[in-house]
Amino acid sequence: MPWVLALLGHFLSWTVMKGIRAGGSLTGFQRALLFFQFFFVVGIAYSMMLVFRLDLPRPLWLVLTVVWGAVIGKITQKHYQRNRDQSQSQTDAGGDHKEV
Repeated sequence: MPWVLALLGHFLSWTVMKGIRAGGSLTGFQRALLFFQFFFVVGIAYSMMLVFRLDLPRPLWLVLTVVWGAVIGKITQKHYQRNRDQSQSQTDAGGDHKEV
């Protein structure tokens, strides 16, 4: 069931982003945002299910959500840094700099 909710959220987010871009293709940032948003929602849903099914204290799902958010945030940060470093190395190797 969490996958269905995540797919629904993914579709709604994609629809809004397409509307923002006036039907054009999504930017790389928007595609990455959709990707990580999907897994964040799935993780939250599973943490809630885990807490409720095991009859654990209800505030525990908030702790699990914060931890999952930190994990997704760290992965997103690494993804962004890797892409930034690759684009900088391509710009440096491309000879786009003007000699004065």
